[in-house]
Amino acid sequence: MLQGKSLNKVDEKGRFRMPPKFKTELGKNLIITKDFNKCLTVLSEKLVESINEKLQSIAFTDEEAQENIRIFTASSYCLEEDSQGRFTLPSELRNEIGIKSDIVIVGAVTKVEIWPKEEWDKYMAEHAEKVKNPMEALRKLGI
Repeated sequence: MLQGKSLNKVDEKGRFRMPPKFKTELGKNLIITKDFNKCLTVLSEKLVESINEKLQSIAFTDEEAQENIRIFTASSYCLEEDSQGRFTLPSELRNEIGIKSDIVIVGAVTKVEIWPKEEWDKYMAEHAEKVKNPMEALRKLGI
């Protein structure tokens, strides 16, 4: 399970280091895309395969579904590790989300989220009550 968070930096070329515990759990052949919030999401190959199976089962004549598929696939990129152990965030995604330097990398059970630090701080402030009692948040999920 992907959990915890790590403060990190992105260099001028968009390169960063993934925390080892996240890198090990995610494996190889990663996909990065935009998330619901003002962050990016890194998906493992296993999760992407599961998503692809579901997408392929959708009728190509379903216009609305095809639009949604197009939006998802057009904003998804391969995230590859270089020989120095760094990953490069695509400039389009960096610019759209507003990543400049400081980032927070968050484990979110089956995915990893990459937040601009300012947005993470804002999100945490807005959800301060839930942050005080994470067990209450689980209870509300029925766990």
